[in-house]
Amino acid sequence: MTIKEKITSKEVHKKLSREAIDEGVVAFINSVNMQSGSAGSIDLYSLMKAYLLDEKKRDEINGIVKEMI
Repeated sequence: MTIKEKITSKEVHKKLSREAIDEGVVAFINSVNMQSGSAGSIDLYSLMKAYLLDEKKRDEINGIVKEMI
């Protein structure tokens, strides 16, 4: 078994691949028993890629979330 390197929030946009994000979305979908991650008005794949790979979009999303809670 290999130990994977942990990625910090400051380097996430540099080190995560789109494929790794897709795998994470699939794991989430399976863990909450959802049928799909991109159906109807739900698109977790695009959301997670935008959030994790684009620092500006992440700041915007965080701002929206803070306003809502």
